[in-house]
Amino acid sequence: MSKKKKRLNSRVTPAPKTDSTKKNNNTDIFRIAVEQLINEQQNKISVSEIIKPYRPPSYVVPEGGEKHSHQLANDGAYTNMQYVIDGAIGYNGVVFKGYPHYAQLYNMPEFRKIIEVMSTEMTRKWIELKYTGDDEEVKDDISEKINKIKKELSRLNVQTRFGELIAHNFIYGRGQLYINLKMPKGTGLVLDDPMELKAALSLSKTKIPEDGIVSLNLIEPIQTTAAALNTIDPLKEDYYQPTTWYVAGKEVHKDRLITLITNEVATFLKPAFNYGGLSLLQLVEPTVNNWLTVRDSGKDLVKGSNVFALKTDMQTLLASGDCSPDDLVRAATDLNYRAKLFTKIKSTNGVMLLDYEKEELSNINVSMAGIAEMITKYQEQPSQVTGIPVVKLTGNTPSGLNASSEGEIQVFYDMIAALKEAYIREPLQYIINIVQISLFGVVDDSITFDFIPMQELTEKEKAEIEAIETATLGELVDRGVVADTEARTILKNNGNPAYASLEDIEREEDEKEPENPEDKFD
Repeated sequence: MSKKKKRLNSRVTPAPKTDSTKKNNNTDIFRIAVEQLINEQQNKISVSEIIKPYRPPSYVVPEGGEKHSHQLANDGAYTNMQYVIDGAIGYNGVVFKGYPHYAQLYNMPEFRKIIEVMSTEMTRKWIELKYTGDDEEVKDDISEKINKIKKELSRLNVQTRFGELIAHNFIYGRGQLYINLKMPKGTGLVLDDPMELKAALSLSKTKIPEDGIVSLNLIEPIQTTAAALNTIDPLKEDYYQPTTWYVAGKEVHKDRLITLITNEVATFLKPAFNYGGLSLLQLVEPTVNNWLTVRDSGKDLVKGSNVFALKTDMQTLLASGDCSPDDLVRAATDLNYRAKLFTKIKSTNGVMLLDYEKEELSNINVSMAGIAEMITKYQEQPSQVTGIPVVKLTGNTPSGLNASSEGEIQVFYDMIAALKEAYIREPLQYIINIVQISLFGVVDDSITFDFIPMQELTEKEKAEIEAIETATLGELVDRGVVADTEARTILKNNGNPAYASLEDIEREEDEKEPENPEDKFD
């Protein structure tokens, strides 16, 4: 062979040997990537699945009951929309997760506290009945009527029932109260008469007999679903608003049910949400779950913040090249035994035995700085979703110079007052009108109510206000704008017990005897 060929052959690089381990690793990486893609596809849900109509339990709809097609929900204009990712949108509340899921969340104290605060605050300060007319002659009769209405509302436990109604609304997205009435004529209850039960309820003696209100009954939304429903004409007022409901196999007219929904959903989502709204628990679930995760991680970090390290002889175990399998097993067993012995007898109050030449004990401490602040920040995140002040939800008071929660509490009270005006006033007035028919046979529109303000004045604030009012009243008397007798009457009727014992005095001109005109000629 020539020298030239020898040089060429020397430049040829031999083909590398196939590494079976590397090939297997590449296969594993490819398999993991494929599994990730499959999981991502499985996590994607179509809009048709999101708006899939709710299916109530079999006993809710009676045999032969009308089954709705939910034409809008199944329309191609919605089912052909782009795919959405469950983790991005459905996680925050688009998908209806079911009443059992909401009930399980309500059993957890972190979620229950939210519902209790909302329902309690919305009913803690209740209502004050009042007369809005200007006829002074019937004022005494109206006062007697108002007292009877108060007693009837107390007998029906309306304040408590509305608190439960509000709680169901926030837990499940919809709350309902059934007005349990006696039959208009004859004996028995309306709930035992299918024809009367699904008939409209008019505010008249023909539908509501004397003393005809038996009770107000709370109904869970899992027991109900829509019966008669307009899903065709959006120009009508009752579009996607059930006219009658199926309640455990009975058809009930909407007039006999107080339905409360504060978190409405889009129209094409109503069938999926059983014609209710969005649960507050579902809205706050991501933030509460984040806090629970951080809380548990902090607990684990605290438990492992102080770690003992034992430096021992590892050479025998690591030098596996010169050891037989039996020696390796024996070495591993000895090491495991030494570790168990170390963890069993180590104690801060006892003695730790160590090998003088081959072992050394050290202590590793993990810094805990910032852990408490981080857990607290995550704990406060549900307040941002619900609008509940941190001090009411968690009991954590603000820290720092001149820190105060008064502003947050006032904003919260404003929110509660707005919710009561928007969602509670109308159904509560409806109950009061039914009570009037039951007691008096007619509705007096001049009898209404005001919500008692949420904010309570301190004794100091009350005293300051009374001092200003009294000084103003005294100045008006000095200027002759108000007479002494009128001032005494105002003070007596302002609700302050200190002035309740004031006696009425007559005007001086009333005490004088009238002059006789004939006396002038004597």
